[in-house]
Order: sequence, then C-alpha cells, then structure tokens
Amino acid sequence: MHTFTRTFVGAAGAAALSAGLFAGVAGAAPSGSIADSPVGFGAFVLTSGTDAAGLICSPDVGTHPDPAQACDSIRQAGGNFDALPRDAHVLCPMIYMPTPARAIGVWVDTGGPRIVDYSHTYGNGCVANAASGGVFGF
Repeated sequence: MHTFTRTFVGAAGAAALSAGLFAGVAGAAPSGSIADSPVGFGAFVLTSGTDAAGLICSPDVGTHPDPAQACDSIRQAGGNFDALPRDAHVLCPMIYMPTPARAIGVWVDTGGPRIVDYSHTYGNGCVANAASGGVFGF
C-alpha cells in the first residue's frame, strides 16, 4: 500500500494535477496526439481511503497494484466510473468504515477525450475494491 498525508487541493488543484499527469504521459499514446490515441487510453490519479495510486491505460502501467485489471474494468465501463463492473464473487464484511474514493484524470475513446473527476464513498475498503472492479482496490 502507498500511504500519503491527506491534503485537500480543491477543484482547481485537482484539475491542475490531472492536467499535469496527462501531460507527463501523453507520449504513451503511439503518435503522442490525443486525437490519435488508442481506444481506451487513460491517465488517472486514484485515491481510496488514505492511499493513492497512479494509473495509465494503454499501456496498462502505474503504481496501482494491478493496472491491467483496473484498466480492463475502466475499458469495460467505457471510461464511465459510475458503470464500473462489480465483482460478484467477493464477499465483504458488513463493517461500516466509510472509504472515500476519487479518480481524477483523462479518458480517451472513440467519443474523444474527456476529463474524469469521479468521487464516491464506499462502505469500506473491501466494498470499494469489489464495487469498482478492482479500480479502487489498493
């Protein structure tokens, strides 16, 4: 797990953070152009509870413990974090420990590039992992 000191950057800081992240990885697209990026290209800063991870899709890399699974889940949802697949095979304890999760970044698919700023509070870390197809499982 990656632990960090929680700071609140606000909307402007989050936008700057995601823009900086994407600028640093734009070269990961084969031609370096957003318009020519492969379907399902994304760059995100993810937080879950007090942990954070970086995730780049296509190629699937980052500090996330399972970038391939996380990117597959995001691709399956078409970049829509509200539609992430739930892992029905995971049983989570019924212990309420609110776990805020957030994804900030850019997603590019056939509809073009779009900014992602998703946040949701899950019942606990296990639920965050299962309900997001592993995206917030770190």
